[in-house]
Amino acid sequence: MKRAFLIVAALLCLAPCATAGSLVGSGDPFTINFDENGKASGAVYQGASFMETGSLMADQSSFNLGKVLTYALPELVGPGGVNILDPNTMAISDNLFFYNNAANTFSYMEYMSQVGGGQLADTGVVDFGISQPQVPELANGTFSFVAGNGDPLYTNFYNGISSPTPEPATLTLLGIGIAGMAGYGWRKRKPAVA
Repeated sequence: MKRAFLIVAALLCLAPCATAGSLVGSGDPFTINFDENGKASGAVYQGASFMETGSLMADQSSFNLGKVLTYALPELVGPGGVNILDPNTMAISDNLFFYNNAANTFSYMEYMSQVGGGQLADTGVVDFGISQPQVPELANGTFSFVAGNGDPLYTNFYNGISSPTPEPATLTLLGIGIAGMAGYGWRKRKPAVA
């Protein structure tokens, strides 16, 4: 699972991206790879790597969505938002919303997605009604948002996975089902007539 996450993150470097300088912030630039289930990893530029678990926290936008999937970011960023566009309809399918705590000492990212998949981010999609970057999601369910000019010294990279990744238990159940159907078919076949 970890290896697949890293491969997807590497492929995201080739994905189409949107940029926004206002979301770079004043801290050291970083890269974060995250999904809809609260799993994240990344690294601060020329610094330590990190692993993080997102959690459901009270929504900080004015839309009062209740609890939404929230990640603590490793460095301060400017407030704002990003719309993720569905690859087929180009309608908003996911949102990222960035904000700082009251003391302006920590930054957070909220990840909201369409309801339906059962992931932590599935709390609903919001059109914030403000001008903000729009990022196309690729057909494989990944997207990449670049906050800055692309230079690693001044840019934050956000690599997301919107589509759920099958868990090992799901794959095991699928395998058992296929094996059961094959066994049933083998028992039902007629013996060859000599």
